[in-house]
Amino acid sequence: MSEATRAQVSFDTCVDRRLVHRRAVGEVFITSIIPAGEKRWTCGVQISRGHMRAPHKGGALPIPLVIEASRQAGLAISHVGLEVGLDQQYLLDEVTVLFPDHHPVVPCDAPFEAELEVAVVSVRYRQGKVCGLTFAGSWIVAGSVVVIATASMRCISAANYPALRRRAAVPERRVEVPTAPLSAGPNGQRVVGWKPHDPLLFDHPVDHVPGMALIDAMLSIDPFPDTFTVRFHQFAELSELVAAHIRTTSTSRTFTFAQGSEVVASGKTVSRP
Repeated sequence: MSEATRAQVSFDTCVDRRLVHRRAVGEVFITSIIPAGEKRWTCGVQISRGHMRAPHKGGALPIPLVIEASRQAGLAISHVGLEVGLDQQYLLDEVTVLFPDHHPVVPCDAPFEAELEVAVVSVRYRQGKVCGLTFAGSWIVAGSVVVIATASMRCISAANYPALRRRAAVPERRVEVPTAPLSAGPNGQRVVGWKPHDPLLFDHPVDHVPGMALIDAMLSIDPFPDTFTVRFHQFAELSELVAAHIRTTSTSRTFTFAQGSEVVASGKTVSRP
């Protein structure tokens, strides 16, 4: 990043909440978006130590906050830099988070701040309009890259989304779930759960199991891996419990999430020996 670009990155206020698809201003982590070259932008990221997911007395930055801030950066850039309409729905298909050295630390006496250098790797079009993108982001703290995150997302128009979600369960058909990320379920299986008032998962009404709930389930087993990857294959419906199947080796864990015979997501965590 040039010194001119670095000087423009600001942490003084958050961007318009509509750019990151958040209802609560307190859930907006992006503070600035600065063009930095062809298909490149630099974003300011600030996460309050008072956020319910942050370690309040200082400690390693939780991976869900890394993923959410990276997702927000991709959304904001698509609107500001790629002219995607604010009425588009976004589906996260895949995300990978890599820690080159150690996990960055949230200070005990200040918010966590980072410069997020984002490169749009590819843009997909349908009938001349953006329908998906892949981007890579490097998180920089004190001049060093502390996190590398890549993600792929799809854009769905407001007109087409209802047709895509014909299977969505009406509220009275939604199954009750445990509040722990993973719990013992029927037939000895582990099942995914969540806290219904967690703003990171439920900032606004949803018609499917939030992907972050599956991410939380993975991290409840391995909270600080060196590499984290998750792929979402299809919607997980709220009308049925999500079963988690886990295979473990000395350095990795592989996760498969299923509803009945259908795999809805899969992922892997890897730690250095």
